[in-house]
Amino acid sequence: MPPKEEVFRSIFERMDRLVRTMEGPRTTFSLHDHPPLVVEHVEEDSYTLGHYHEEAPGHVLAVPEMLVRFDRTRRQAHALYYRHDGLGVFNEVYQQKDGEFFVDVREQHQQNRFLDQWLTNLEQIGLLSSETAPTT
Repeated sequence: MPPKEEVFRSIFERMDRLVRTMEGPRTTFSLHDHPPLVVEHVEEDSYTLGHYHEEAPGHVLAVPEMLVRFDRTRRQAHALYYRHDGLGVFNEVYQQKDGEFFVDVREQHQQNRFLDQWLTNLEQIGLLSSETAPTT
């Protein structure tokens, strides 16, 4: 399996475990002293996951947030965007130039590597274990 496909499969397997424990379209997962993780089903095949910080009442920052698309048939998932409000960053994998859409391969690679590592970190702190229950 090509390296890109391995990353897509790795992301899918861990995201799939996470979304299967959701209690509704938006679920918050909390564990120990770590920031809560919010997972939201936003489209038929897409989910956001993120940590959020309330800077002021009603002003919430994504630190970070990612949009992930699922392909359940191929058992793969990949990032569509990375957002970090605290750093002023919003990067999309699909770009538009002269009215045409294309995949920014470099951006896609960076985002999927980040997402794969983020999910690994969440797994290491126990957030992806079967014993972790959603808090909302």
